[in-house]
Amino acid sequence: MPKGFRKLSCLALGLALGQAALFAEESGALDFADLKRPEHDYWNRTPKDPFTLIKDDLEAGRLGLDESSEKAYLTSLLKALKIPASSQTLVYSTTSLQLRLISPRSPRAIYFNDEIYLGYVPGGKIEIVSIDPELGAIFYIFDIPKAGVRPVAERSQRCMNCHSDEDTREVPGLVIKSVVPGPTGGSLESYRRGLTGHEIPLSERFGGWHVTGGENLGKHWGNLTGRLSPAGLQTEPLPPGERFDWAIFPVATSDVLAHLLHEHQAGFVNRVVETHYRLRTALANG
Repeated sequence: MPKGFRKLSCLALGLALGQAALFAEESGALDFADLKRPEHDYWNRTPKDPFTLIKDDLEAGRLGLDESSEKAYLTSLLKALKIPASSQTLVYSTTSLQLRLISPRSPRAIYFNDEIYLGYVPGGKIEIVSIDPELGAIFYIFDIPKAGVRPVAERSQRCMNCHSDEDTREVPGLVIKSVVPGPTGGSLESYRRGLTGHEIPLSERFGGWHVTGGENLGKHWGNLTGRLSPAGLQTEPLPPGERFDWAIFPVATSDVLAHLLHEHQAGFVNRVVETHYRLRTALANG
């Protein structure tokens, strides 16, 4: 977990959650997720997340990244950010910012470590979610360099449309969707809406995602597409790698262990971020 979050032991987190709930109830702090409140000031405070701290070096070309190809750049960027390539999970539903580029033939890859989440679509932009211990998720997007043009990592407000709504309890957080996509990736059915964390049953997970390994997990919605018929929603198998070439990605996996860790970590991070916002609001309200 992010360094700022590691300082919270399980006991401290439980006390903080209870205190936040008590303060919120007593002070009527129902607007805790108003990011413009002075105690939050999400858009004007200087973030202290790990990506922001290296952003200038990235833009100046001081990270020594390999720009010979998209794959080479991605691989070297992951190493620079200390994100393991083995964390790769692939999603083929059009449930993110670069939806026009995503389909079963061109899945989006997600990589993560304790503090940074990186999204990549072949032919698209790099997306970054970096966790600030006070502000929560900080969002950046930038082009993969071409012809020596340096990347400019811009704070993204569009990401907030999904990453600061009911799925994250209105604070800047992490979202993991589970849908049944149609042949081109558009959603036909969705599951576990508004929920994130390890308590979500496997029977509601992985819709629109490729899953490798975990053959004994039981029923889940991974590796499927759907179509609507007079009889209702019909699903068809979509084996990983059937419609795309694994060689365009750093590794040939979308491993179930990476999926499980991602879900567990996202649920914890979202709860801690919400606690920070609730406590600050309650304290500000007296």
